[in-house]
Amino acid sequence: MRILWVIATLLWAHSAVVAQETFRVVTFNAENLCDTVHDEGFNDWEFLPQGGKQWTEARYRRKLNAVAETISEAGGTDWPWLVALCEVENSCVTEALLATTCLGEVGYAGTTSCGNDPRGMDVAFLYLKDRFRITASEEWQIPFTDADSAKRSRPVLYVRGRFYTGIPLDIMVVHLPSRRGGTRASAPARRDAVRFIRGKCDSLLRSDPKRDLLIMGDFNATPYDRDMRNHFVPLKADGSYPQDAALVDITSVLSAGSYPGSYYFGGQTQQLDRFVVSRRMLARTASKGVKVKIGSVTNVKSLHMRRLTDGRVIPLRTYGGNNYLGGASDHLAVSALFWLPK
Repeated sequence: MRILWVIATLLWAHSAVVAQETFRVVTFNAENLCDTVHDEGFNDWEFLPQGGKQWTEARYRRKLNAVAETISEAGGTDWPWLVALCEVENSCVTEALLATTCLGEVGYAGTTSCGNDPRGMDVAFLYLKDRFRITASEEWQIPFTDADSAKRSRPVLYVRGRFYTGIPLDIMVVHLPSRRGGTRASAPARRDAVRFIRGKCDSLLRSDPKRDLLIMGDFNATPYDRDMRNHFVPLKADGSYPQDAALVDITSVLSAGSYPGSYYFGGQTQQLDRFVVSRRMLARTASKGVKVKIGSVTNVKSLHMRRLTDGRVIPLRTYGGNNYLGGASDHLAVSALFWLPK
């Protein structure tokens, strides 16, 4: 009887392993992924053929291919199922990315926000059509405090969808207010944004405590920023987290060999591009929801890097001032692994 019990246990364990599928999610700030046409009402003059950057059609096409290459590299041996993109000028750019690069041939579709950022920058969400489908989407304009109520910024792109197995996932693609003018001076705007996003998450979880929530994008702050960690609790080095935490930042624990940060500026690398998940996605017990592979978050070195005089290798951006460098972005793509029950 004991032998039969052991065999049954091993068979159960094997079935538990094969009954789930691993997939990768990527977030990437594409740094001024702009077309060459003026958008009325937006200050995009810099990125036009006659503008300061001399943004030509050839440079635009090269940039689209560099972004596609970066997404491919971030996927590792397979294509990522879900991709968040920041600093995409409009839906026409997303459509061009899918139509003129390998991404469309692979099977990606996408949706793009339409916000009121002064420069016309938006966020986009790409997904493999045979793995995931969108069932609903919304754009949430961030309400800022009375002192800054006229501020214009990127909206939050909210997507509700299902995997091909029927498992649902709620996704928020974010690009929080920049640190232009100084980190401290610009902090109140990010604080407003984080409080707003947290309120939306709390509302969703109240309506359905079993929802799986994934927030991804450029937060313009690290996981340990005071205003961030009060709402999105950083995962501890040992993979643990407070049991009363509703939302957990998994980007605080990087994989072995990961580049130390997603963004380089002023001599430092910082983790600005991040993933936040609802607590249920971290639970190690079996359930029908999506699960995170803790410790899988990776800042992916790309083909577009440059070496500093001190030996460090940093992202090769598209421009240094008005000097064209030809790189993909000043950010690295960030990837994470998830498990999907079958």
